Amino acid sequence: MSRTGPDRIPQSTRATGSSPAFTDTTVPESLLRRHTLAKGNWARLSVRAGRLTYVDLRDGASTRLAAGQQLTIGPGEPHRVATEGPGSFLIEFYRER
Repeated sequence: MSRTGPDRIPQSTRATGSSPAFTDTTVPESLLRRHTLAKGNWARLSVRAGRLTYVDLRDGASTRLAAGQQLTIGPGEPHRVATEGPGSFLIEFYRER
């Protein structure tokens, strides 16, 4: 999991929105490549169906998530995701106040 843990969105943040539900055929290419969240921004990755792999590019650690599992991503953490067949996921975004 992200070093920030599965439910460690700081209480000093506020929800700013969420992505649509992406599937293995609709996931944007930018999420499959290295990217980061800007300073002060957090995200919660939620798998709704199937499986998804989160890759922490700081150390190369991979975390396989199944339906119903979530992962918190902190600011500046380089990462990418990889789909594992049919499934869906979404991303909720938070920003420090």
